[in-house]
Amino acid sequence: MPPTRSENPTTPSEVLGERQSRQRDELRALCLALAEGEGFRLVLATYRDRGVRDRLLEEVRFDLERRMVHMTKVDLSDLRGALDLLETLRQHVNAGAPPPGEGWRQALVVTGLEVFLDYEHAERVGKSALRQANLQREALAKQIPVPVVFWLMPVATGLFAQEAPDLWHWRVATFDFSEATVGDIHRADLPLSPPFEDFRAKQVGEQRESIAALRDRLLELDHAISPGARRPREDAERGTLLVEVGLAYAAAGLREEALKATQEAVNVYRDLARERPESFLPGLAMSLNNLGARLSEVGRREDALVATKEAVDVHRELARHRRDVFLPGLAMSLNNLGGVLSNLGQREDALNATQESLDIRRELVRQRPEGSLPGLGDSLSNLGVMLRELGRREDALKAAQEAVDVYRDLARQHPEAFLPGLGASLNNLGVMLGELGRPEDALNATQEAVDIRRELSRQRPDAFLPDLAMSLSNLGSRLSDLGRREDALNATQEAVDIRRELSRQRRDAFLPDLATSLNNVGNRLGDLGRYGDALNATQEAVDIRRELVRQSSYAFLPDLGNSLHDLGARLGDLGRHEDALNATQEAVDIRRELVRQCPDAFLPDLAMSLNSLGIRLNTVGRREQALNAVQEAVRAYHDLARQRPDTFLPDLAMSLNNLGNMLAELGQPEDALTVAQEAVDVFRDLSHQRPDAFLPNLAGSLNNVGLRLSELGRRENALRAAREAVEIYGRLVERLPAAFLRNYKISLGGLAKRLQENGQSPETDATMRQAVERLQKLGVKPGG
Repeated sequence: MPPTRSENPTTPSEVLGERQSRQRDELRALCLALAEGEGFRLVLATYRDRGVRDRLLEEVRFDLERRMVHMTKVDLSDLRGALDLLETLRQHVNAGAPPPGEGWRQALVVTGLEVFLDYEHAERVGKSALRQANLQREALAKQIPVPVVFWLMPVATGLFAQEAPDLWHWRVATFDFSEATVGDIHRADLPLSPPFEDFRAKQVGEQRESIAALRDRLLELDHAISPGARRPREDAERGTLLVEVGLAYAAAGLREEALKATQEAVNVYRDLARERPESFLPGLAMSLNNLGARLSEVGRREDALVATKEAVDVHRELARHRRDVFLPGLAMSLNNLGGVLSNLGQREDALNATQESLDIRRELVRQRPEGSLPGLGDSLSNLGVMLRELGRREDALKAAQEAVDVYRDLARQHPEAFLPGLGASLNNLGVMLGELGRPEDALNATQEAVDIRRELSRQRPDAFLPDLAMSLSNLGSRLSDLGRREDALNATQEAVDIRRELSRQRRDAFLPDLATSLNNVGNRLGDLGRYGDALNATQEAVDIRRELVRQSSYAFLPDLGNSLHDLGARLGDLGRHEDALNATQEAVDIRRELVRQCPDAFLPDLAMSLNSLGIRLNTVGRREQALNAVQEAVRAYHDLARQRPDTFLPDLAMSLNNLGNMLAELGQPEDALTVAQEAVDVFRDLSHQRPDAFLPNLAGSLNNVGLRLSELGRRENALRAAREAVEIYGRLVERLPAAFLRNYKISLGGLAKRLQENGQSPETDATMRQAVERLQKLGVKPGG
């Protein structure tokens, strides 16, 4: 018997060529099905990749135009609420663009049905729409007198057959493009699994469709392989898809869904890494990093720390064996760890983690500058934030300025890639310059950030409008620091308008930001004396945050506490003192609960609200309770200042000023003077170190000391304190009249009283005469 001759093995290129040939044949057949005859016909096309589908649609459009068929597209992913398929298609046919001329016919392409089959959250809506379409198939044929092709992903195709079986059997053909790849069609406009920021920039419909595409692939993988038969390759693919689903949900603001998918990805990679650590530990580290971020977003800070620390440990072990490969991953994980520790109030540890990340990235820049500079800029920005939180503002400024320099160089070479990073780093720089008492420089940096982000948002509004809104909010603060209150309000209101529109489109993603901007606009309106409008804005912020707390209580409780704190101030401005007290008390209660769970993170907020509570209680005549509240605030700030003096000494001094005022009202003048003098001493030391930032506070505290000394009959000392306050405010008002004019005039009134108490005439006093001349130069009447 002759030996059997073996056939030549099939090469990869032959397989690819055969697949491409099949796809071309399918595409030609689809075009013929849409071009043949007139009237309603139902065609189905199956695909996996949105970018592939869109490229195929371009080919179909081009082919049909040669056959005098005008193709129009209905994208269901852009719809809101329930879907009435017949009515949607009918309206589109009636309102759609007419064919170009006589002899032309029309064909309808339908995409995005997967959005209404979101497999968990909209399944009932989607199935209801399909069942309704199944019942309306006769009307569909009469009212849609053109061929219709539905583009569906594989699992969605199966759901269509199950839920609309009669309509399914009306199809004249089904075309399969599920094997099509980018190589088959030359290019793909949109990747299936974009990075987080690119996904966040998408239109709502695109986001929803991309999520549906990922879920479709995930379900198809789960259905294709039974759990017992699953191999590492399939599990690895499943883990990758779960990571992408988690990122997609997170970018869309769906926090709980994002957490669930990311936790599942961690579980998959953990199982894989037990069997083959060398292959799957990197995937485990990546998914743990994502898990830390998702846990932080829902307020589970301690759990986030556990996940992120594990990511660091895994990357550290990987880098020990393959430093060249895994050092960038370790730097990224340490950067993330710094943020998580900062959220927990563990700021020294946060600084150490971020500094280690920066050190690694400096090393990487020395080795590979072209690929490592963006990471260096990111770590520098984060280091600036950590140093600022520790009160090391000069060091923070240096880091922030270096980050700007790095991104400015990168943006010169590749503006499309790095202008966003430059805008973000300028935003941070503006905040830090403002806190250092350099308001003009702060304004310049923030204005540049706004200008960059405004231009970027003109080109890609969905990507950069959120960033523009953030910088506009900061611009409002910088303008307010300069006393330009109307301009500050305009900038902050623009931020509100942008975020209101964004939250209408993507409520889950942008409602928290809208509340923040409403809080800010309430403060700006309050600065202008528009107390009623200020109250309305702040009340809306409170209402939004109450709603968010109901959905995810712990994540948004700190924000609700912030808004209630501000609501107390707004109600106090309107003389509604009991209501103001109630709002401030609720803020204290929330922050006290947060301190019980995480004291390092929330004790400063509690101290601030206790300070305000003392003021509210004092206003309604409950002076003993007011004193207790402010004394508790002072004790808290004393403890905080002992641990981190650079950060909390200013807050301690402000609380001491309030305590002094209350002690005076309770008839304890000696004690009142003691604490007021302590406030002066603190601000004097701080103003020696950073005069631009703290001279205004010193002047205000000197006014208080002057009043306390006067009450004790120590009139000469009182006069000296009042005079020093006027002299400080005089220098400040020459530099920034809009910011300091009001305080200057109040201080002048105090000096006039102290002069009269000492038997001296204000009209003949040299300091008062100099002040009158200064005011006249500014065009202000001394008594006006």
